Amino acid sequence: SVFAKLSQLEIQQRKRESQMPIVRLPQESLEIGFDDLYAPAKIISFPQRPPWFKGESKETVEQREETYFQIWKDSIYSNWNAHELSYFEHNLEVWRQFWRVVEISLSTSGSTLPANSIDLIDAPTLTSWKTYFQTRFPGLYTANFSVYPPEAFLPDPRTTTSAAESTAAPASTRTKISKRVHRYIRAVGVSSVLAACRDVELFDSKGKLVDWEKMIEEEESEKARRELEEEVRRIKQEKENVLSDTTTVLPVPKIDDYSESDDDGDDDDDKGTECISPDLQVEDRDPRNDMITIGLIGHPNVGKSSLINGILGRKVVSTSSTPGHTKHFQTIHLTPKLRLCDCPGLVFPAVLPKPVQILSGMYKIAQVQEPYSAVQYLAERVPVERVLHLKPPIEIIGGGGGGGGKEDCEEHFDRYQWSAWDICEAFAIQRGFLTPKAARPDVYRAANLILRMANDGRLLLGFKPPGY
Repeated sequence: SVFAKLSQLEIQQRKRESQMPIVRLPQESLEIGFDDLYAPAKIISFPQRPPWFKGESKETVEQREETYFQIWKDSIYSNWNAHELSYFEHNLEVWRQFWRVVEISLSTSGSTLPANSIDLIDAPTLTSWKTYFQTRFPGLYTANFSVYPPEAFLPDPRTTTSAAESTAAPASTRTKISKRVHRYIRAVGVSSVLAACRDVELFDSKGKLVDWEKMIEEEESEKARRELEEEVRRIKQEKENVLSDTTTVLPVPKIDDYSESDDDGDDDDDKGTECISPDLQVEDRDPRNDMITIGLIGHPNVGKSSLINGILGRKVVSTSSTPGHTKHFQTIHLTPKLRLCDCPGLVFPAVLPKPVQILSGMYKIAQVQEPYSAVQYLAERVPVERVLHLKPPIEIIGGGGGGGGKEDCEEHFDRYQWSAWDICEAFAIQRGFLTPKAARPDVYRAANLILRMANDGRLLLGFKPPGY
């Protein structure tokens, strides 16, 4: 993927803004609707594949696409202020993958919206979002999905005693569970996704309705079998540990133990599981005439590949929490007449804050030139300094007045005016991140790690629908 770069002037301006005291926003600021992000007057069209004709050479078609794509990019920057624009895909090859998926996918009057990673959101919020989308977009079919089992889900917020506990608890609970379970085996919501596809009423080329009920029944039966095998394996392992007297208690990961590279590479837990090669053959026949193809289209890092693995109950396509991991579209057969098509994640052009994209995992953290504004956006809505158990520098609070040292810090902690820069600096000191030569707190490295933790769900920023 290729994105536009920030100018040095803009980077320096954002650094200065990040050093200003944070103004904590009320909970109502987390309520956001579709029109708030995609106002009708600010919707930007995405490029559509230019018409092509049978018998044209590959070079001719590609040259036409390149010319059209350049005209489309120029029109965006001529009609919109570059500072207002979000990050969006500038690589034509990624858009070509999108065009191919749209072409081979079945056109219907309805669409299905899977709510993925529901383990990162509490049940009341999930229900509210489902109601909102069904009301806002009549005819849209929704489904809930997670590659993790129910015990990995967030607790009901009504069972927590304070907002601080509600924010801090999931940071350790989810990681403890997610690192010790096999994903896909007990994925939640596969039947819900299939049922949503059923409601769209897909027909093959001969007008025969897909037998979704049979697929749902087979999926539930297969899931029960996988869960039984997993339980037998777990019991067998426990017995072997008792007999050999070598039982090892795995430490509960803490925020302080979080690694900067936790979101790099392949995130699949099922080590040793064969990744089955998808069908990527180039055929002369039109696949739309012979089978039904369901395309999975969306932003990067929203779990399209994980959804396919969950439906199949095993690792079929590689996944990663690093956006842009899927490079080319892949087709995976569910039945001889039905297949899924996994499209690479695509960042569409829009007029919305760049920090929202970064915190949503649409943009690679390693490519973020200036991470402090994203940290500020997060800290305005989540008490990051409390979740990370940060303390302000003693010399700032206790200095200058013959202060009482550490006790003085404790006394003034609640009144300290944090900035995004302060948070990054305090976190760098806590983690021991220092610059090579001057040995000063490495705030850039600390800011990047905070953003990685937000992408991974360790620092939760959850939005609510309007009127929640």
